[in-house]
Amino acid sequence: MISIKNLFRSRLFYIVLCCITVAILAAVILFKISFVDAEEKVPAESAPLKISCGVAEVMRDFTFPVTLSYHGEAREVEVHKYTVEQLLKKEEIVLGEQDLVNVDLQTVLEPEMLVQIDMVRFETEYQEVVLPFNRVVKTSSEYPEGTKVTITQGSKGLRKDTYSTKYVNDILVEKKLVEQQVLEKPVEEVITCGTRPFQPETVTVTNTVGAGLGTVNGTSSGGTFIAPDGTEYKYLYYVDVKATAYSDDVGSITATGRQVELGIIAVDPKVIPLHSKVYVIGNYGDYGVCDAQDVGGGIKGNRIDVYLKYEDVCRQFGVRQMRAYVLDVPE
Repeated sequence: MISIKNLFRSRLFYIVLCCITVAILAAVILFKISFVDAEEKVPAESAPLKISCGVAEVMRDFTFPVTLSYHGEAREVEVHKYTVEQLLKKEEIVLGEQDLVNVDLQTVLEPEMLVQIDMVRFETEYQEVVLPFNRVVKTSSEYPEGTKVTITQGSKGLRKDTYSTKYVNDILVEKKLVEQQVLEKPVEEVITCGTRPFQPETVTVTNTVGAGLGTVNGTSSGGTFIAPDGTEYKYLYYVDVKATAYSDDVGSITATGRQVELGIIAVDPKVIPLHSKVYVIGNYGDYGVCDAQDVGGGIKGNRIDVYLKYEDVCRQFGVRQMRAYVLDVPE
């Protein structure tokens, strides 16, 4: 029979053994809890922990959504408790020099957070602007009434504008003007309109076709002119002129910008306005209706220069006395 003393000793042994076991289990549990807490302070690939009944349970399937916007394209991403930097690494996004993130890279993600990465660039852009010219109309008694003379041909100017621009994801969001530079100033166009009234002469000038000047029913200040072929023209006035001829040797573009061709004459704009229709006739020939589209350095006063293209033809023409009727027709 087991004595009471032996029985007591046996129970005491089991009590000590149980205490030691409980102490070991408590130490293990405390070690696991402290290890998991340390892991949560530096988020890695592990998921957050949930403490249940004093036991650390790793919930690797616990995720939440955040919105990731990259260069204007947004999408929803399921994440663990990462930092923004870890999210970018997971999504294989490498930031460029022009990329701008809306939050710090070490920020810990929260549910429904927006992580926005925009590509921002600044550029300097230039734009050329055409400057219109002003047109000034003056009057002068030097020219007959109803005539119009371009004293100065107008021309457009050019300006360069410099802008500072900002693009976000290749979309222009800001444009500021920083400088304006005039490259060419516009040239003002000056037009003079004649105001001198016609003064009819007391003697009516009448010439016959045989004299080479056609028939004039009127005066030098206006009337009706009948050409040798029978065509009747109204004219504003006529002037007796000394006529010469010029060829392609002096250029192919007229003072008004037209290509030279037969029928074009050079005039003194103070006597015969540019763009006028002029009937040129004389004892040496009938040149018909011509266009006053050119000027010349030696064409001053009652002189005209007839374009005849070839130099040898011009030499044969020489210097001739002719009459120029400024016709009363639209330009």
